[in-house]
Amino acid sequence: MAGKRRPGPEGGIFEDCRESAEIAWDWLRGAADRGSGELKKFGDRAPGIGKSGLLAILDALPVKPDSPYSTALLRHYVEGSGEPYDLESIPLEWQDWIARATKEKPRLHSNLNPYNSGIYDLRNSLGHFDVLVSKDSKTKDLTFEIRDIYEFGYIRNDRNHRGRHGFPLGKLDESTVAFMRMLLPADEYRNPGGFKERWEIVNVGKETILYIPQEVLASQGKPFKVHGKFVREKEGRKQGGNAK
Repeated sequence: MAGKRRPGPEGGIFEDCRESAEIAWDWLRGAADRGSGELKKFGDRAPGIGKSGLLAILDALPVKPDSPYSTALLRHYVEGSGEPYDLESIPLEWQDWIARATKEKPRLHSNLNPYNSGIYDLRNSLGHFDVLVSKDSKTKDLTFEIRDIYEFGYIRNDRNHRGRHGFPLGKLDESTVAFMRMLLPADEYRNPGGFKERWEIVNVGKETILYIPQEVLASQGKPFKVHGKFVREKEGRKQGGNAK
């Protein structure tokens, strides 16, 4: 997702995400057997699932790359508590990328951009984020503290539509993409950046992207602070590894 982007849907939002996903997927499998006309009827008569349950359905489909934090943060957002979220265990590949991006220099590193990191879960859960690096005066170990706010923003006067919020689905075949497009709501929205947008599935490079309107995302959850921390010990850094 572009800018301070985050994923999320519209409608009655995940009252019971797992149950709704199972019900929806069972229905979809039956509808697929009955033909595309039945799928269109599904989108018309079941907006609660077609909109708010869409990402729950995607959780049930075998099309999304492994993304535990992307999914967890999305669910926390749409639950709407606004309570801070702690990243209890920072993946090793995240740690390595953050260490390289900050060059391990003790200071506050603002607005790190992981979009070219190649790490799906990092870029789709945090987007741009801050990291405070500090050094222990005795052990010389480095502590990396992740700070972020999970929210859906927009870009003013966004003529090039850079502020659209996209949810990468990986590489999908044409029949799967066509199947999923039948489930998308037809509603049109006004992005505060100055353009109209809809729910869309498009191919961008090697990825298939689900674009979700900013108005939908911003209205269906509550922003919250995200915090995480990991330590790279001096000896581990010399060997190119991570101790914690």
